[in-house]
Amino acid sequence: MFMDNRPSIAINEIEHYLKPMARQCINFRLDYRQVSEMFKTMLVSIAESEFAIEGKSQTDSRISLLTGVHRKDVRRLLNRGENSVMLHQHDLITKLIKRWIETSELIGDDGKPKSIPRHPHPDYSISFSSLAEEITSDIRARSLWDECVNLGLISMSEDGMVHLSPDHLQLNVRSEEDVFEDATI
Repeated sequence: MFMDNRPSIAINEIEHYLKPMARQCINFRLDYRQVSEMFKTMLVSIAESEFAIEGKSQTDSRISLLTGVHRKDVRRLLNRGENSVMLHQHDLITKLIKRWIETSELIGDDGKPKSIPRHPHPDYSISFSSLAEEITSDIRARSLWDECVNLGLISMSEDGMVHLSPDHLQLNVRSEEDVFEDATI
């Protein structure tokens, strides 16, 4: 009986290339959802352009069959204008910091973000943990904390208060249109 061992050879070969790519994704702070979306986009794009049957139009169903990407995702990926993965519009850390600097009670009289406690505290209505929990239930506040510290976006003083680092953020808290101008993340 003939056994086709091409899939196992292909898997070994692809794993060889994926390891350094995975390392780079972590270095560039791309999470699984972003990488998955990029990979789906590549699969659909290549299936559409390179695997068409001559004389026939390439259908969403055929692309789905070739790639394993659900038809509704194929349709969405072929119709979208911008690559949302590369724009990082939904980056959790950016959302957390944006929420911090857009919450009026967290802005001082001088227009700068106030310090907040890391964990809930009876004297403060908002903490770093509560901000993180407002943003996502998928990622624990501790993971967001660690990454913000690692990136130099926040620091904690001896009194347990968390401070945004002005060296890594360019804030314009007085602007009504775009409170969060830029963050080097």
